[in-house]
Amino acid sequence: ISKHKLPGDDARLAFRLRDQVRTAGVFVALHCLLHESKLSGNEDETYRNRILNLAQKTIQHLRIPADAGPPPFFDPGKFVADEGMFVKLRENKEYLLRCLADSSFKEFPQPAAFLEMGGFSKELVPSMDADAKKVLSGASLHS
Repeated sequence: ISKHKLPGDDARLAFRLRDQVRTAGVFVALHCLLHESKLSGNEDETYRNRILNLAQKTIQHLRIPADAGPPPFFDPGKFVADEGMFVKLRENKEYLLRCLADSSFKEFPQPAAFLEMGGFSKELVPSMDADAKKVLSGASLHS
């Protein structure tokens, strides 16, 4: 990582982190749908497969390159650096189902860590430039 900051770097980082927090929210929402479906006795394989297919699409967006390390306010104990795990989550639906059904998120803690990190974004804002602050506040860069 360069020691020299380029114009727009903070905004790009803020966009990426914002999108990763949103994607983690989708993964956790799918976890809740799966859980509630099971509680209600829904045995519909088509419904379960739709949830798994949507969850599979979130995996690539939850990955952080191992050499980048966890972002600020991201619990390093929940950082998943193993690329093999992301490949397994994308390619093995039974493993994905096991991780998605895990209410403790111990098997795949990265989504929970992103949501926790998102809760601290206001503390991150003072060190970022004006464009990044707009991204994290939900404002348009062009407003």
